[in-house]
Amino acid sequence: MKLDVSADQHRLLSLCALRIGDATLDWSLLARSAQSPEGLAALLDGQLREDSPSRAATRNRPKLQQGLAAGLDAARARVDEELAAADRVGARLVTVLDEDYPANLRMIGNLPPFLFHLGELDRRDARSIAVVGTREASEEGTRRAARMAPAWPWSTASSSS
Repeated sequence: MKLDVSADQHRLLSLCALRIGDATLDWSLLARSAQSPEGLAALLDGQLREDSPSRAATRNRPKLQQGLAAGLDAARARVDEELAAADRVGARLVTVLDEDYPANLRMIGNLPPFLFHLGELDRRDARSIAVVGTREASEEGTRRAARMAPAWPWSTASSSS
Protein backbone atom coordinates (compact mmCIF):
# COMPACT_ATOMS: atom_id res chain seq x y z
CA MET A 1 0.00 0.00 0.00
CA LYS A 2 1.34 3.42 -0.96
CA LEU A 3 1.41 6.03 1.80
CA ASP A 4 -1.19 8.60 0.76
CA VAL A 5 -0.13 12.16 1.63
CA SER A 6 -2.12 15.27 0.70
CA ALA A 7 -0.49 18.48 -0.47
CA ASP A 8 -1.40 20.19 2.82
CA GLN A 9 0.05 17.33 4.87
CA HIS A 10 3.28 17.57 2.85
CA ARG A 11 3.41 21.34 3.43
CA LEU A 12 2.99 20.86 7.18
CA LEU A 13 5.69 18.19 7.28
CA SER A 14 7.98 20.50 5.29
CA LEU A 15 7.52 23.28 7.84
CA CYS A 16 8.42 20.78 10.57
CA ALA A 17 11.54 19.76 8.62
CA LEU A 18 12.63 23.37 8.03
CA ARG A 19 16.12 24.11 9.35
CA ILE A 20 17.42 27.58 10.12
CA GLY A 21 21.10 26.94 10.72
CA ASP A 22 21.09 24.38 13.51
CA ALA A 23 17.66 25.47 14.75
CA THR A 24 14.20 24.10 14.01
CA LEU A 25 10.79 25.56 14.58
CA ASP A 26 8.75 24.71 17.68
CA TRP A 27 6.65 21.77 16.52
CA SER A 28 3.88 22.25 19.05
CA LEU A 29 3.57 25.88 17.95
CA LEU A 30 3.32 24.70 14.34
CA ALA A 31 0.69 22.14 15.36
CA ARG A 32 -1.41 24.71 17.25
CA SER A 33 -1.17 27.13 14.32
CA ALA A 34 -1.84 24.65 11.50
CA GLN A 35 -5.05 22.94 12.62
CA SER A 36 -6.90 24.28 9.58
CA PRO A 37 -5.95 24.92 5.96
CA GLU A 38 -6.18 28.67 6.72
CA GLY A 39 -3.76 28.33 9.62
CA LEU A 40 -1.37 26.35 7.46
CA ALA A 41 -1.58 29.01 4.73
CA ALA A 42 -0.76 31.71 7.31
CA LEU A 43 2.33 29.75 8.40
CA LEU A 44 3.44 29.42 4.79
CA ASP A 45 3.10 33.22 4.54
CA GLY A 46 5.38 33.58 7.57
CA GLN A 47 2.58 34.45 10.01
CA LEU A 48 2.07 32.94 13.43
CA ARG A 49 -1.49 33.66 14.48
CA GLU A 50 -2.17 33.40 18.17
CA ASP A 51 -4.78 35.32 20.16
CA SER A 52 -2.13 36.39 22.65
CA PRO A 53 1.34 35.90 21.20
CA SER A 54 3.36 33.44 23.26
CA ARG A 55 7.08 33.51 23.91
CA ALA A 56 7.34 30.59 21.50
CA ALA A 57 5.65 32.62 18.77
CA THR A 58 7.88 35.62 19.45
CA ARG A 59 11.02 33.41 19.24
CA ASN A 60 9.84 31.41 16.22
CA ARG A 61 8.39 34.12 13.97
CA PRO A 62 11.82 35.38 12.75
CA LYS A 63 13.03 31.77 12.30
CA LEU A 64 9.93 30.92 10.27
CA GLN A 65 10.31 33.96 8.06
CA GLN A 66 14.04 33.37 7.59
CA GLY A 67 13.50 29.70 6.78
CA LEU A 68 10.75 30.45 4.26
CA ALA A 69 12.90 33.13 2.61
CA ALA A 70 15.71 30.60 2.20
CA GLY A 71 13.27 28.14 0.64
CA LEU A 72 11.67 24.84 1.52
CA ASP A 73 13.49 22.67 -1.02
CA ALA A 74 15.82 20.95 1.47
CA ALA A 75 12.94 20.44 3.91
CA ARG A 76 10.77 18.92 1.18
CA ALA A 77 13.58 16.53 0.25
CA ARG A 78 13.91 15.43 3.91
CA VAL A 79 10.15 14.90 4.07
CA ASP A 80 10.19 12.78 0.91
CA GLU A 81 12.94 10.58 2.41
CA GLU A 82 10.99 10.14 5.67
CA LEU A 83 7.77 9.38 3.81
CA ALA A 84 9.55 6.75 1.72
CA ALA A 85 10.94 5.15 4.89
CA ALA A 86 7.49 5.17 6.51
CA ASP A 87 5.97 3.63 3.40
CA ARG A 88 8.55 0.82 3.42
CA VAL A 89 7.43 -0.31 6.89
CA GLY A 90 3.72 0.15 6.21
CA ALA A 91 3.27 3.17 8.48
CA ARG A 92 0.36 5.55 8.14
CA LEU A 93 0.31 9.30 8.65
CA VAL A 94 -2.14 11.49 10.50
CA THR A 95 -1.68 15.24 11.01
CA VAL A 96 -3.44 18.00 12.94
CA LEU A 97 -5.12 18.85 9.62
CA ASP A 98 -6.92 15.50 9.58
CA GLU A 99 -10.32 14.69 11.03
CA ASP A 100 -9.02 11.40 12.42
CA TYR A 101 -6.19 13.04 14.42
CA PRO A 102 -6.71 11.79 18.00
CA ALA A 103 -9.08 14.17 19.82
CA ASN A 104 -7.28 13.71 23.14
CA LEU A 105 -4.05 14.97 21.61
CA ARG A 106 -5.76 18.13 20.33
CA MET A 107 -6.41 19.10 23.95
CA ILE A 108 -2.78 19.24 25.06
CA GLY A 109 -0.60 22.31 24.68
CA ASN A 110 2.36 20.53 23.16
CA LEU A 111 0.50 18.41 20.66
CA PRO A 112 2.57 16.81 17.91
CA PRO A 113 1.84 18.16 14.42
CA PHE A 114 1.84 14.66 12.97
CA LEU A 115 2.04 11.00 13.90
CA PHE A 116 3.28 8.03 11.95
CA HIS A 117 1.55 4.90 13.21
CA LEU A 118 1.14 1.23 12.54
CA GLY A 119 -2.32 -0.26 12.75
CA GLU A 120 -5.58 1.61 13.01
CA LEU A 121 -6.50 4.70 15.03
CA ASP A 122 -9.86 4.03 16.61
CA ARG A 123 -12.03 6.75 18.20
CA ARG A 124 -13.14 4.17 20.78
CA ASP A 125 -9.55 4.13 22.09
CA ALA A 126 -9.98 7.45 23.91
CA ARG A 127 -8.50 5.99 27.09
CA SER A 128 -5.58 4.27 25.43
CA ILE A 129 -1.96 5.29 25.57
CA ALA A 130 0.86 5.24 23.07
CA VAL A 131 4.57 5.07 23.49
CA VAL A 132 6.34 7.35 21.07
CA GLY A 133 9.78 6.20 20.09
CA THR A 134 13.02 7.82 19.17
CA ARG A 135 15.91 6.72 17.03
CA GLU A 136 18.41 7.38 19.81
CA ALA A 137 16.71 6.27 23.02
CA SER A 138 18.63 6.60 26.26
CA GLU A 139 18.99 3.58 28.51
CA GLU A 140 16.69 5.24 31.06
CA GLY A 141 14.10 6.00 28.37
CA THR A 142 14.19 2.41 27.16
CA ARG A 143 13.70 1.11 30.74
CA ARG A 144 10.76 3.46 31.35
CA ALA A 145 9.10 2.52 28.06
CA ALA A 146 9.48 -1.18 28.89
CA ARG A 147 7.82 -0.63 32.29
CA MET A 148 4.97 1.44 30.80
CA ALA A 149 4.23 -0.74 27.78
CA PRO A 150 5.11 -4.39 28.35
CA ALA A 151 4.24 -6.83 25.58
CA TRP A 152 0.51 -7.12 26.23
CA PRO A 153 -1.11 -10.21 24.72
CA TRP A 154 -3.65 -8.06 22.90
CA SER A 155 -1.09 -5.63 21.49
CA THR A 156 -0.94 -5.38 17.69
CA ALA A 157 2.06 -3.08 17.63
CA SER A 158 5.51 -4.46 17.12
CA SER A 159 8.84 -2.95 17.98
CA SER A 160 12.01 -2.93 16.01
CA SER A 161 15.60 -2.21 16.84
